[in-house]
Amino acid sequence: DLIVFVSLSMPEPSLKALVLQAERYGATIVVRGLKNNSLKATTIEIKRLIGEHHTAWQINPVAFTRFEVTQVPAFVIAKGNDVSHEDTTSCAPAPSYVEITGDVGIEYALEKISQASPGEFEKMAEELLAKGRGK
Repeated sequence: DLIVFVSLSMPEPSLKALVLQAERYGATIVVRGLKNNSLKATTIEIKRLIGEHHTAWQINPVAFTRFEVTQVPAFVIAKGNDVSHEDTTSCAPAPSYVEITGDVGIEYALEKISQASPGEFEKMAEELLAKGRGK
């Protein structure tokens, strides 16, 4: 799974670019919490950002803890469906995911993960890159 952690307080152009890229790469966009403590306001904002794109998103504070995300955007490749893991008390074991942070695009993040993560994660990153590039 490719997960992109964001905050709705990020600049709108960055969020919109990540929405487009997430659609292309099959990533899920994850936000920590609610805008103005309102599910309705959050939903309206997400729908406005996503528009007609088919981009998966979720509100999941547990995922931020599980993958130790402390800054956004963060890009995580996780084995299996770790984004929806129910264990709220512990972090995911390091071998089950890789992460990169920074104000970069998904393609750049996947390239860096591929270069820095030999083995299974390198292969997963390469497969995601091929998918996003239409290969």
